[in-house]
Amino acid sequence: MDLQTRTDFATSAEYQRYANYYFGTEGIPIFVGLPGFFNTILGRVAGLDDAAKALLAGCGNLFQDGWQSWSENTDEKKTIDWLAVLSAKLANMAERQVHGRVISLRRLIQSDPEEDTFSEFEVGFIDEVAMIPLVNVVCKMAQRTLTQGYYRRFIWGFTLCGPIMRLWMFDRVGAIASAGFDINKDGEQFVKFILALHFMNNAEIGLNVGFTFHDGEMRLAIKREDKEESLVIEQELHRDRHLAGRGTICWKAHPVGKPEVPLVVKEFWRHPSAVDEAELIRKATEKGVVNVARYYHHEAVLINGRPDEVVNLIRGGLDMMTARDGFFGADGILQWPGFSAETPLEPKFHVRLILRDIGKPIQEARSLPALLGGFASCIEGHKSLYQAGILHGDVSLYNLMINEDPKNPSWGAFLIDLDLGLDLSLNRKEPDDETESEEGGALGTYYAMAINLLWGAPQGFMNDLESFFWCLLWLSIDCPPDDVDDAASGDSVDDHDSEDRDELMDVEKDETEADKAKVKEEEIRAEVEVDPDVDTKPKADTKSKVGTKKKNKKVVIKPKIDPDLFRGWDQVKFDFMQLADKKLTIIRKAKRFAMILDKFVDDYYKPLIPCLIALHKRVYDDGEPLWEDDITLYDDMITILRDSKKDLESAKKKRRGGRRQ
Repeated sequence: MDLQTRTDFATSAEYQRYANYYFGTEGIPIFVGLPGFFNTILGRVAGLDDAAKALLAGCGNLFQDGWQSWSENTDEKKTIDWLAVLSAKLANMAERQVHGRVISLRRLIQSDPEEDTFSEFEVGFIDEVAMIPLVNVVCKMAQRTLTQGYYRRFIWGFTLCGPIMRLWMFDRVGAIASAGFDINKDGEQFVKFILALHFMNNAEIGLNVGFTFHDGEMRLAIKREDKEESLVIEQELHRDRHLAGRGTICWKAHPVGKPEVPLVVKEFWRHPSAVDEAELIRKATEKGVVNVARYYHHEAVLINGRPDEVVNLIRGGLDMMTARDGFFGADGILQWPGFSAETPLEPKFHVRLILRDIGKPIQEARSLPALLGGFASCIEGHKSLYQAGILHGDVSLYNLMINEDPKNPSWGAFLIDLDLGLDLSLNRKEPDDETESEEGGALGTYYAMAINLLWGAPQGFMNDLESFFWCLLWLSIDCPPDDVDDAASGDSVDDHDSEDRDELMDVEKDETEADKAKVKEEEIRAEVEVDPDVDTKPKADTKSKVGTKKKNKKVVIKPKIDPDLFRGWDQVKFDFMQLADKKLTIIRKAKRFAMILDKFVDDYYKPLIPCLIALHKRVYDDGEPLWEDDITLYDDMITILRDSKKDLESAKKKRRGGRRQ
């Protein structure tokens, strides 16, 4: 098996007590022991049954009461070597016996499932001493393999516990597995699987067959407006690293011969009842919406003329309810036997969407004025989209883009991703189940979600506007590096231009002497942890003796602020009500909010504090979320952001003038 260029993976030493363990890595639905797996999944490989029977009959001494050189107690290396040799022999024999059939020789390789680098097809071995549930490791290997290469629709695998083999398939819904069989007793079944891996074409093995290579370029053929068109794929922009889910991947591209026309090719898997993002973007483009990624083309991905889909095409319509064992990621609870019939799996279709605008995440803006200007433009785009009858529904940092390349004809700043959008013309008040997050629960990106939304209120434009506030705050805070992406934290200072960094250093240098002067005074102050709004005026010392001088200690009031206030927001390590409470703690009192900013905002983003305070005052009603719709909030937020941008630019000019003098 040529595992370096294919999509499969395998693992050995499948100890029996781990054989049907819950896949805890992502909590995906898994169906084990499907009785029709071989006939349905492998049966679509033409001529496989006859080839397997003929090959086994011609094995001679290679298979007699079991496979030659098989050992129950072999170690990892010997087992992998044995499998590699046997697989190569069977493939070579098949190549001689089966005429007119293309056979791709694929060889086994060994890799460590704990390493970060995997080849395109993995074979790993887990020993019993390690006490790692085997299936968790298999799932980890599958996740890495499925998210490698230019695109994989699904992957094959097998586990081997002693002589008991089980076949696996991982796709964007979850995983399915065959019943186990003894390779030494059912040699034909084993030969059938090995030959299937060699006989399968690229589509059957799980690759995305829409891409080709021409003169060293990766290309994609599409049919747009009834005309054939070819796109050059330049580079990967984004990849969803989850095993199950939408499986989104984006590439930068351009039409052949037109490098000046930047495009983004986005592929993902969509439930038929979920939001049709492509149609929303097409509608927005047709209505002239500004500062939102514009529509170019979309299509269903076809495999042999049929729409690429998980349940009926990839899994062959297998009934998951016939599985002997079923598992589902609901708090790690084992569902036995089978998977609950109350939550049947729905089809998931492979979709390709192509957009006309390309940029970079807004947190990569080269300067703070550019950052604020980008936020203002994105809010303009949101307003334009809303006026066109579409609500974005998922404002987050990675859905706000900025374009600072003068040669790029895309919007200067714009919104992307309408996969949680709402078509308001449909009078849809609340999202259905399919538009909820993959983990279930409230919609949106956790750190950016509005408080009312966390409380269970329906989605609305006011919630999205509040999300812009949380995005700017989240970007500005000095979060623990293990709980926030580098690009969304203060680490993004490395992406800013050197001039801004130099100016920041100058400001810090000017402030150093003043800070030192305060140190001695701070050392003698008493720290009292009380509410910042409490009256702290020192009381007269009525008990002092006449003629005795007694100094009142100067009291510095410091609110008790949880150092972990922002920890875990991007992962929701607590429920939505707890997250709402955390956010309320931050915004409820203006003085406390200012102190929180002073404590948590990264030094580079300190100049944004006045802007954050102004936004806080307008977005909230005396420290409480706004419940009534207020369309003027759009223009007010845009004005605050642009005025703050002007203030930063003016301060910059003054600093430059001061240095010249």
